[in-house]
Amino acid sequence: MTTRASAQTVIPFSPVWGKFVQAADHSYLNKPIAPADSVAVVGPHFFKVGADLKPGTPDDERIRLFGVNLTFDAVFPAPERASETAVTLRSLGFNAVRLHHLDTWPTGEANQFRSSLTTGPYPTLHAGAVERLRLFIAELRKQGIYINLNLMVGYAFRPAIDGVPALDNAGTAPAYGSPVHVFFPKMVELQKLYAQRLLSGLQLKHDPILAQVEIINESSLAGSWLHWNQHHWTEHIKGAYLTELDKQWLAWVTRQYGSLDKACLAWNTCGKEAGRMLTPVQAEAIQHGLQSGLLLKLKQKGSAWLQTVKTQLGQPTTDAANSNKGHPKVLDTLRFIAEIDQHFVETMRQVVHEATRATLPVTGTQVNFGAPLNFDSHRSMDYVDAHFYVDHPVFPGNAWSDTNWRIRNTYASEGGVDDLLALSLYRDKRRPFVVSEFNQPYPNKLGQEILPITATVAALQDWDGLYFFDYADGKPDRMSPNNFNLQGDWPKTAMVGLAARIFRTQSILPLEGQTHAVSHPANWYAAAALDRRPDAWERYLGNQLRLGGQLALTQRIVNSDATGPVGTQPKKTGPLRHLKEDRLLLVSSPAVSAVFGELGTGAQARTSDLAWVGTPGDPTESISMLLHTLDGVPIASSKHMLLSIPTRIMGSVPGKQPAQPQQLVPYAGDRSWWTLEAPSTPPGQLSGPRQATLPLWMERKPAVIRLRSNQPVLTVYPLGATGIRSTALPQRSVVRTTDGFELTLNTSPDQAALWFEITSP
Repeated sequence: MTTRASAQTVIPFSPVWGKFVQAADHSYLNKPIAPADSVAVVGPHFFKVGADLKPGTPDDERIRLFGVNLTFDAVFPAPERASETAVTLRSLGFNAVRLHHLDTWPTGEANQFRSSLTTGPYPTLHAGAVERLRLFIAELRKQGIYINLNLMVGYAFRPAIDGVPALDNAGTAPAYGSPVHVFFPKMVELQKLYAQRLLSGLQLKHDPILAQVEIINESSLAGSWLHWNQHHWTEHIKGAYLTELDKQWLAWVTRQYGSLDKACLAWNTCGKEAGRMLTPVQAEAIQHGLQSGLLLKLKQKGSAWLQTVKTQLGQPTTDAANSNKGHPKVLDTLRFIAEIDQHFVETMRQVVHEATRATLPVTGTQVNFGAPLNFDSHRSMDYVDAHFYVDHPVFPGNAWSDTNWRIRNTYASEGGVDDLLALSLYRDKRRPFVVSEFNQPYPNKLGQEILPITATVAALQDWDGLYFFDYADGKPDRMSPNNFNLQGDWPKTAMVGLAARIFRTQSILPLEGQTHAVSHPANWYAAAALDRRPDAWERYLGNQLRLGGQLALTQRIVNSDATGPVGTQPKKTGPLRHLKEDRLLLVSSPAVSAVFGELGTGAQARTSDLAWVGTPGDPTESISMLLHTLDGVPIASSKHMLLSIPTRIMGSVPGKQPAQPQQLVPYAGDRSWWTLEAPSTPPGQLSGPRQATLPLWMERKPAVIRLRSNQPVLTVYPLGATGIRSTALPQRSVVRTTDGFELTLNTSPDQAALWFEITSP
């Protein structure tokens, strides 16, 4: 193998947006949605019901949903934009959209279309916005794109207008994600009314385009209690809300034990029983001897030195009697919480089914916002949903600040893939599994890898739905990278269609072996009592059953309280290899080859069909390289392939003339954190905005790669932003080798590209 060092350069990049064309057009994957295409749950997967319109019959057809989130204004496009957006989404390979944040920004303006709600009492629908969305849904139906409708996401109840209690004398309302939404009776009734009105207004009764409904986003009483923080518990569970919750707690205790006096005997708490539900800190004191909120927070952050800190501070160590099981009152608290969540999601599911159809797949909230309690509270939900992010931005000051934020610039191809693999531990054996949000957002240097890596893991684990977050935040003319948006993030758009093919066409088959983690409610509650943190279930499975996420590289993983063999087939090396020490992720299957991560010496940057043989001078430089055949045959025999090898697209430093590319720089001088270069004015600003400023620049990274092929001749075309062919590379850049071809790419500005079409006569 040779190594050819080439200097990197930056060249101007001209953005365009619209339908993706030619080799980049994946529209053929969809067809208009008809009644026979109605989605239902049959066993552990989604199926289209077929011509007989009945699920569970021979004409059913398996379907995977590969979707994207639409948020805020983007949910309500102008009529002249609706068809254009639907056509573009179809060409990118999407067959579903998640309609998200419909409720977050109510408006009193008739000509403002950013919410399904007006500023009138909740839930007063915005007639114009609902009509726009209804027309948009019609365009999506024509393009074969299903909808996933989200109900409670970002709405904040207003005490003075909605008739609910304030949190304080200033009239403060419970905020986004508040747990009070699931148990306060007036709020539950209003959410039922909103669901009825919205589904009716959108005319979705028996409409096959509606494939999924999510009841509440990233919120549950369990999630707030288990992952305690000031925002979700101490600041919200007080006043009238605390009174209501304690009332429901006493009623529950009385049903279980006959009286509080009898309960305290079972708990061994008589003489110090106040008749109130345990707070998170009180529960930690009973279970682990943690007497302070500070130590609780350290525990939740996974501090390896927590026990040392407890000893130094004189805190009692864990009671031996409770070291491997939950304290009885803590366990009862958890059961009560799960029943509250269960009652809410089952009530809302019934409302949704009555307003739509009995076979519509409905879920409550994301499993990782309340697991392991959500395993119990969501038993009757139709599918399991989760969220996953790599290098989500952190805001040291105000939330979502554009002038003070930071990232680690970590990659999915290094540590991030561990979190993705760990999601397999939440898969229920009996129900479909969906990841309705995932991203590695801009300006992460290798953000484009998240789409194909997630699609590959999901295909290997045989999951049922993926929704990238998100498409756009409502600015239809945006052409530059921005936060979580796909629109304008050109390296990601060069990957999304191939990710769709990986997941939807089974070009990567599910792993043959399966491991079933048999667990029971007692395990779920013990896990929550012993380890109150977001990854409590993963840690429990690792400690008790010796199951970890890395197993997902060789086995499909499911878990439930159903009986079944622990392992059905021997483990085999799968198409996905994670070389942790080399910070590389390799994919190798007949129709797909990929290399993601750091190049190092280049010695490991190869699969059976694809190899990087020319590297930049910096051994820590990163790469995303994905090759997928378009004719359905193995790579060596293929006559039509798409090679995506995107580099970074950067904006310009705001306000600087002449324009120059904006770079990631250490945050406040700390090289463990990164942020975008700030404008020179105002002075002292820590970060530049996460929306790139025009003009844009492309990092031109010369590349020499080899691919295995038995074709006599290959022609390689650089592709424009939306897939339009440029002039073919000269023959000197496509050289025959003993077993294939060596391609020299991006050597000149006029032939630099993010992706390349490869053909043979």
